[in-house]
Amino acid sequence: MLKQLSIIILLWIQFINAQGSVMMVGGGGENYGSWSDEPYSWFVEKSENGKIINIDVDEASDWYPNYFISLGANISSHNLQISSIDEANSFAIYQELLSADGIFIEGGDQWDYISTWKNTYVQTAIQYVYDNGGAIGGTSAGLAVLGEIVFDAQFGSLTSDQAAYNPYHNRVSITDDFLNILPGIFTDSHFNDRGRLIRLTTMLARRNQDNNENLLGIGVEYKTAFCIDENMVGKVYGKIVTLIHESDSSEIHCIANEPPQFTNIVFNQLLNGAQYNLSTRELISPGDWLEPFEPEVITEPVFSELTLIGSDDNTSSFGHYSISGLTENENNWWYGDLGIQDGEGLVPHSVIIPKVWNNYDYFPNRIIGGEYGIVGEHSGFSSFQDRPFRTIFIDDNSESTISNEGIITVNNLMYVLDIFESSHTGKNNENMPGMVDARFHLLTEGDLFSLSSHYDFVNINFDFNQTPSGFELFQNFPNPFNPMTIIQYNLPISTKVSIIIVDSRGALINTLLTKDQTAGKKSIIWNGENNKGAKVSTGIYFYRLKTKQFSTTNKMVYIK
Repeated sequence: MLKQLSIIILLWIQFINAQGSVMMVGGGGENYGSWSDEPYSWFVEKSENGKIINIDVDEASDWYPNYFISLGANISSHNLQISSIDEANSFAIYQELLSADGIFIEGGDQWDYISTWKNTYVQTAIQYVYDNGGAIGGTSAGLAVLGEIVFDAQFGSLTSDQAAYNPYHNRVSITDDFLNILPGIFTDSHFNDRGRLIRLTTMLARRNQDNNENLLGIGVEYKTAFCIDENMVGKVYGKIVTLIHESDSSEIHCIANEPPQFTNIVFNQLLNGAQYNLSTRELISPGDWLEPFEPEVITEPVFSELTLIGSDDNTSSFGHYSISGLTENENNWWYGDLGIQDGEGLVPHSVIIPKVWNNYDYFPNRIIGGEYGIVGEHSGFSSFQDRPFRTIFIDDNSESTISNEGIITVNNLMYVLDIFESSHTGKNNENMPGMVDARFHLLTEGDLFSLSSHYDFVNINFDFNQTPSGFELFQNFPNPFNPMTIIQYNLPISTKVSIIIVDSRGALINTLLTKDQTAGKKSIIWNGENNKGAKVSTGIYFYRLKTKQFSTTNKMVYIK
């Protein structure tokens, strides 16, 4: 009865006291006198230089409490191994944890923590310490369990390629009722060195779709800490912290056994010293490594018809910019020298990275190289107009085409990261790339992606291979437009199709199509030209779809 009463009292107290602080460590590399001194000292300070208890399911190490003590924690700090449900429900252990000013969770396997500690006194005690102003921290798997939404690894680890080809893969196992320390946040560790961007983004997209949420994903790199104070302001110590969430224009589509599709996911990559408000999702301080970024309007870039082959390193030569001499550093990041390429047949304002994954386990990956490519400072470049605006990542098994209108027709998988809406971009003295409010897109079979506009736009063909149930003419995209727009329509049967453009008086401007077509989802591009190849004037125009069985007209606006 006394135990039950104690728990009730504690649960009541947590609602009237202030929340505490959180230290998220991406994994490994802590040493006395190293990068870790500053964030671990922050943790000691938030624990009011009191007692810090280090916990684990097995092999709890004396190193952590000794390290905390060396940084000013109370000498009573110690480790506590809690390896069974019975131990997790021990009232003695419960009381011991309640006496802590800070609790730190070691690395290991997050499923061990959840399966052993969930719905026990240990869970209650961790929550109590946090809710009463204490500090909670974790590294690697210990970080993974700190968010409200946890990839629990119940069925083993999950690689990015597994998630990218099936967001409902049987290893996508999520727990959302363990700790309530970071509500609305989905966490991941070892983020860049193990190539987990696609993994986290896919799980986030699926969760958002299934539960109508807009979670904030946080990926913390190896030898990096993200320290979050009582006001939910996080500061980066070390290398890189990545934050992702939906924008107002995001589109998400996840179904079983098919690659997910998402567009306009906000992508923030923060380096050492940056501060970010997790509640408002706003940058507070960019640190010394970011510069304000205001890309100029791209006017009518020139494109050539190209095929982007994901398995061919030579595909990188199609970018207006390239990264040469790609090598692997200690963090499994691919990096090299960024240069400008001259000549025809190049994709303007773009870096192209083929062979994204070299293998599928703890793989070297080229994501970080592509990120560096669009934010690096380029000696001798005359203006913002002469720096790349996007990186196109080509999945190993993909062959996508670019038309002379700058439209990519996606085959298999493609990842695009653009900085058109970024407020800041830059790099530090180690060539680590940082950006704020960039956009990330994952595209798949049949998607159309325009490279011709200032703000990239994406047209997603959901259920691309399914035969439509009826005739339909969709609103053109973008609208208003310049220099071109995409017109999509559905044909439930094979039939002769006519698509024409007329002006507001009904006069014929251009005949885009007159031919027999098979059933399916179709699209066609209008570049704003009349039948003689001249650009039309600014104004309202109409596009008309006509078959033997169906006829309809939609309105659009062209702007010069």
